[in-house]
Amino acid sequence: MGCASLPPRTPDIPHEADPTAARAAPGPVEVPAVPGGMTLRSALDLAQTDNPTIGLARETVSEALAGQTAAEALKLPSLNAGANVRVHRGVLQQANGNILDIDSESLYYGAGAGAVGTSTVAFPGVRLTWPLADVIYEPQAARDRVLSQSASARATDRDIGLEVALAVLELRQADELVRLLRESETQFGRIVEKTTLYVKAGQGRDADRNRAITNLQLLEAQTREAIGERETVAARLSGLLGLDPSTPPTIQPDANPPAWLTEPIPTTDLPVERAFAQRPEMVSSLAQISEARVRLQQERMRPFLPTLSAAYSYGSFGGGSNLTRSGLRDFDGRSDFDVVAVWNIRNAGVGESAIRQGTAARLAVQIQELDRTRNRIREEVQTARADLLAAASRIETARVRLTTARAGYEEENKRIESGEGRPLEVLDSTRSLLEAKQELLRATTDEVQARYRLRYAVGLSLEE
Repeated sequence: MGCASLPPRTPDIPHEADPTAARAAPGPVEVPAVPGGMTLRSALDLAQTDNPTIGLARETVSEALAGQTAAEALKLPSLNAGANVRVHRGVLQQANGNILDIDSESLYYGAGAGAVGTSTVAFPGVRLTWPLADVIYEPQAARDRVLSQSASARATDRDIGLEVALAVLELRQADELVRLLRESETQFGRIVEKTTLYVKAGQGRDADRNRAITNLQLLEAQTREAIGERETVAARLSGLLGLDPSTPPTIQPDANPPAWLTEPIPTTDLPVERAFAQRPEMVSSLAQISEARVRLQQERMRPFLPTLSAAYSYGSFGGGSNLTRSGLRDFDGRSDFDVVAVWNIRNAGVGESAIRQGTAARLAVQIQELDRTRNRIREEVQTARADLLAAASRIETARVRLTTARAGYEEENKRIESGEGRPLEVLDSTRSLLEAKQELLRATTDEVQARYRLRYAVGLSLEE
């Protein structure tokens, strides 16, 4: 993928050399001073540590990793240790129906608890329970989920990184726009001053002076609006970076911009398959499909795979009764080992069928999501490339327009200085010069943003 080089942080719009002049109109609105400064690269680094959306995405990965550990641990037994005392007073029935009046007591302690009479230990010391459908399939499903969440977290990192980059570029544009407007205020102020002198000398009309003042006031209103828009962009960037919005950041040029910014603009369509291979959204979507397939196979096999349970207990057991010798006596070692296999068909098979159908539907949903992700990536790549080419074309047009506007402005000024015209006649050329500068600024910023979007669209790093 080819990307054009990054234009200068401040477009090639030279400052005019007009001197500061006294003005017969309200003074300019000052840009609020804000402490600090950062480069685009430092802003991207800061977002990685302080953006809550990125932090949340990373926590979902930690949760998925915990789930994977739990899935792998299904193969391990559970351990119990305890004791139980049983005291019985009254009648009991034997297996043959006889009723016996028995007072008995017993005590068990060791690995497990709940040993009563001839029954096995209710809470075995070591219990191994294997629902085979889960033991076999859950670890693979959990690994797919970890892969999906990790890729989603990387996608979130890139999403926020692109938002930060675009916000930084917008803030640079806003700062440059305020500078251009300030520069034009000086030029318009000079027109107001000269027009006022012409009126006092009887060589001009009050209407000319009022027109010049009105244009200056409109420009100052535009400056105030630009300052407000800058504050809005700065507040949005502060939110992305987790900064206090009351002290919005200022932006400085990167001393060493990434090497990929020097690459030329692509002249042919980009291979979208490369974006498919590099975008983490594709990795996440494929992992979700894999997990859904594992889940479907799991539900298909579940009725045929039993739940195995193996339990072992060992402890000391003793007691007595009124038929032998009362009291807790005759203690000796006791061990119990039990193995059970159970097959379960949920809800007479109807539940099994419903669960399988739901799992198959989720798989179909994930496949459709993959197709939608492909289409979105394809659209992003082509749109970013088209925007880049359009912005580059606009830059060339804007430069020609700026050259023409500057020549007209200088010619009008020469005529005024030589006494061939009135100061008001330079008003239109001054406004045209400002509009040409603004258009070049917008085109330059749009081109840089399009390059970042294209870099993002094909799945490459915004920093390297």
